[in-house]
Amino acid sequence: MVSPAEDEDRALYSTWGISYAQVERQNANSARLLQLWAYFDHEDLWFELLREGHNAGPRWFQELTSDAFGFHDAARVLCYYGLIEPDTSRAHGSKSGGYGMHGCVHMWVRHVLNEERDNEMARLAMRCVGAHVPRNTEREYWVVQRRLMGHAGRCVAVQTAERIPIGEGEEWILLSLGDLLADQGQLDKAEAIYNWALQGCEKALGPNHTSTFATVNNLGLLYKMQGRFGEAEAMYNRALQGKEKALGPNHTSTLATVSNLGSLYAN
Repeated sequence: MVSPAEDEDRALYSTWGISYAQVERQNANSARLLQLWAYFDHEDLWFELLREGHNAGPRWFQELTSDAFGFHDAARVLCYYGLIEPDTSRAHGSKSGGYGMHGCVHMWVRHVLNEERDNEMARLAMRCVGAHVPRNTEREYWVVQRRLMGHAGRCVAVQTAERIPIGEGEEWILLSLGDLLADQGQLDKAEAIYNWALQGCEKALGPNHTSTFATVNNLGLLYKMQGRFGEAEAMYNRALQGKEKALGPNHTSTLATVSNLGSLYAN
C-alpha cells in the first residue's frame, strides 16, 4: 500500500517533471543548469562561481557563462517555473547575488532528474569551486571561503560516494578544495581530499614530481594541525628529500619545508 507521504512525493515529482519539460522547450541552457545543480549545494549558486569553469566547460556551459546576462536569463526561466528563487538572505560584498533551491527540489534533481551520474558535470562543479577558492592573502578571503563551504561539502560528498576520476593535470582542484576545508577547520574532510590528490599526483605525475611533493607537504601541515606530529614529520621529511633532489637545497619551496620542520620540532 502506498502511504500518503509517498503519494505526495509522486505528485510533487510529477509537477516538477512537467515544469522541467517546459523549461527544456523554452531554454535548453536553463535545463542543463538545473542538471548541473545536482553537483552543487542547493543554496547560493552565483554567476562568478560558475564563470570559473567557463573555458574548460562544454559549449552549452560556455554560452551560459559568457556573461552575467546569459546566466541570469537562464536562471529567470527556472524562477518562473518555481524551481529556484533569488537568494536575498545574505550580503555578498562585491560579488553578485545568487540563487537558491528548496532542499526537496534539490533531492529530486539529484535522484530523479540526474538518476544516472554525469561524471563530466561532477568534474565541472569541482573545477568551478576549486578555482574560486581565494588565497588567504586576499582581502576578506574568509567571506568567499564561507560562501563556498556548502558547495565544497557537496563536492566532497559526491567524491566520497562515487570517486569521480580527475583529469590529468587537474589534481590542483582537489588540493584547492583541501586547502579550503583545512582553513575552515574541517580537517577530516581535508585529509581525505589531500589523500585523493596525492594518489592522483603519484599515478599521473609520479612519486618524484614537484606537485606530488606539494601535496605531501600539505598533508604534513594538516597532520600538524591535528596534533599528529609523527605523521607530520614523516610527510615533511619526504617532501624535503624530494624537493632537495628536484629543486635544490636553496630553492624557496625547499626552504619553506625546512621552516615547516623547524616549526614542528618547536611544537
